[in-house]
Amino acid sequence: MTNRFPTEEDILKKVKKKTTEKHILTAENASSEYITKWKKNNLIRYELLYEDNEYIPMTVKDANNGDVYVIEDGTEDFLSQLKTRGYNHAVLTGDGGMGKTTTVLHILDKCLGKCKQAIYIPLNDYSPAKTLQKSIKAAFRIIGSNDSVLTMKKFDDLINNDDIILLLDGFNEISDFDGDVDGERFIRSKYDNEQAFFKEIAMFYDKKNIQILLTSRNDVNNYIINAGGFTKLQFEPITKQRIDKWLSDHLSDNDISSLSEMPCDVLGNPMLLKMYAVGVREQRLLNNSQKDGFLDKPNTAGEIIWNYMEHQIRKSINQYEERDKDRGFSIFLFRHLVPYIAYRVEKKDGFSFTYDDVVEYVDAFESQIKDSYKKHKLRSHAITVFFDNPDRERYLLDDICVNRYGLLERLSGGEDTFAFTHQHFRDVFSVTHIKNQMKLNDKNVFTERVFPFHITRMLLEILQEHKYLPRS
Repeated sequence: MTNRFPTEEDILKKVKKKTTEKHILTAENASSEYITKWKKNNLIRYELLYEDNEYIPMTVKDANNGDVYVIEDGTEDFLSQLKTRGYNHAVLTGDGGMGKTTTVLHILDKCLGKCKQAIYIPLNDYSPAKTLQKSIKAAFRIIGSNDSVLTMKKFDDLINNDDIILLLDGFNEISDFDGDVDGERFIRSKYDNEQAFFKEIAMFYDKKNIQILLTSRNDVNNYIINAGGFTKLQFEPITKQRIDKWLSDHLSDNDISSLSEMPCDVLGNPMLLKMYAVGVREQRLLNNSQKDGFLDKPNTAGEIIWNYMEHQIRKSINQYEERDKDRGFSIFLFRHLVPYIAYRVEKKDGFSFTYDDVVEYVDAFESQIKDSYKKHKLRSHAITVFFDNPDRERYLLDDICVNRYGLLERLSGGEDTFAFTHQHFRDVFSVTHIKNQMKLNDKNVFTERVFPFHITRMLLEILQEHKYLPRS
């Protein structure tokens, strides 16, 4: 049976079912903030993850004792099994695209369906402006009360007496913070912000009525596991049998027949599986001249992500080409400016960035255009108009990257704070900039820092270095 991702109407109905309780998740926070807004701000990611409104059941394995859990329709079984086996809290770890966010949003939906108080908090905008306590308080409404402010006493009553499931998504995406909060200036490094998170989450460790599911890539700090009584659960790849069935359900016979040997070790990642299927479908419809830019026979994560983003870029360019009257601007945007911004964000190991950061990045990139890019004739009327626009950064962020293409999401943890809708998208654009600099024979891009492993791997995969054999 297909697991349908909840619509706003679905969640409103679920919230209204239990009006006799003293307090429940508000319709506004449960649907608008958590679901509707997430879908709107993550258009590309939503279409990818929830194609046909489908959730692929995932298996997680306990890193300590090998216990296996299946997360599917019966998410309550998963949550109760954790408690039965002595764990009130769990860290769900896995590579990018393994379904961490998808899974916690699926659990949120199932918990709300049973009128459980589940609160989803994305950590990519965790900061003094959006602490755990502030996020939890924002998620509650007192039924029958006209109070617009949740007092500390009411908050303590909720925290200490109600069964609550905290879904904390993306520990590895906690970034640095520099801004004003309630008139006070805060400057925090990524490390300092992580430490503040550790201290804040510690207040929930011993509360038996609160169950915590924290997601992270594989670099989660063991401190949080040891101090908080968490178990570490690792996402397991999708089995070959399930991969074959999913592809047969989502691809035509012609698509299936066009497949060469499938990289099942890579397609065990649900996001890459769906990206792969999109690439297969779309490339079959192109003639040879249209396939320029796509990587042939992709069998690594980097190649699959590249081809998927190539499809998304071309679809977006074709959709808005008539409006822009200038294809050169779209190419400039996706091939040069956004990659440069992504590179600057990734270079500082960041996930979120501010409007002021983008002003700095665009100014710096404009200097590059006047220098190294000028000889490559990266010129069009629309590009000139863009750089002459006094509100160019606002136009770039809000009108283009957030509202039009869904490449970025606006975060609520700070004024004018943004993030790429998935780390894969940030990374593939960053690698695009590195490729641009290689074409310009710019050696500085390799000497100014040591690339993190995941960037090096993606770059080599996109360059298809693995397909070249040394001369004998």
